[in-house]
Amino acid sequence: MFSNIGWPEILIIVVVLLVLFGGTFLPKIGKEVGQSGKEIKKATKELQEAIKD
Repeated sequence: MFSNIGWPEILIIVVVLLVLFGGTFLPKIGKEVGQSGKEIKKATKELQEAIKD
């Protein structure tokens, strides 16, 4: 789905996000996304271990 996305497109997306949300809100969004990813990884690992047992 996103295999054709390159650096120019990513740059445009970042600029649009900065305009929409401002510089102070984006770090909060990034932190929440990172924490969500960490929790998903942890849940996936626990599920795989449960399936092995």
